[in-house]
Amino acid sequence: MSSIITLTSDWGTDDYFVAAFKGQLLRFVPSATVIDISHHINPFDIMHAAYILRNSYKFFADNTIHLIGVDCIRVKTVDAAGNFPRRIVAVEKNNQIFIGPDSGLFNNLFTDGYDYAYEMISYRELNRLKLNEFFISCCYKLLRGEKLIEIGNITDSLMISYPRTPSRTGDGIAGHVEFIDRFGNAITNISQRFFEENCNEREFELFINSKISINKFSQYYDEEETGEVVAMWNSSGVLELALNTGRMDKLIGLKKDSTIRIVFK
Repeated sequence: MSSIITLTSDWGTDDYFVAAFKGQLLRFVPSATVIDISHHINPFDIMHAAYILRNSYKFFADNTIHLIGVDCIRVKTVDAAGNFPRRIVAVEKNNQIFIGPDSGLFNNLFTDGYDYAYEMISYRELNRLKLNEFFISCCYKLLRGEKLIEIGNITDSLMISYPRTPSRTGDGIAGHVEFIDRFGNAITNISQRFFEENCNEREFELFINSKISINKFSQYYDEEETGEVVAMWNSSGVLELALNTGRMDKLIGLKKDSTIRIVFK
């Protein structure tokens, strides 16, 4: 078993939570290598967490354990069938292990499915103060050689959460800003594949906040002059909007859920 443990959370780094958890974790598994993927996931935002993890976990070694502390505190969530008690689950995918809340996160993290899922513990059995201890206990058992089937119960289904998807309009397509990154760039839910399926090599005009329009894509952030808007397909294959050496969120006013329209000519 790899001794790599990653942490992804919405805890931030302004408080003591991350340091306290890592100190506790290393007391029990001092040989582990603990890597922070991000502690700046937008609070309770499982779609943001899924995006960050989906684009990072593939670079880790087999048997890496990924702990996910996002939207962990709510005891119940609501889906189409009503209220259900939340639980902590472990999911196996490509020889890696992911432990976090069954909140609809995993079907967005693994858009092509996962290998196995296990119920580790329900929130009826776990109070909030012991959540960190439970994460640490799972890591301790796994690193000492225990299997997930020995410490959890296999489950056939996980909660599903449906993301917002881009749509076709009368003259083009429309999508939304999913989140704003550290540099103020806007990450949208419009994929290059969706764009190309609808564009059919036609010319286009991309509208931002119905005020700014762009009619080409760039490959690099500095392809345009300083202060100019850049539209590009990022390494994740989705449309990213940036301002060369500036912040789209501050100067253009883009924010989560802002509408992006592309009109084909």
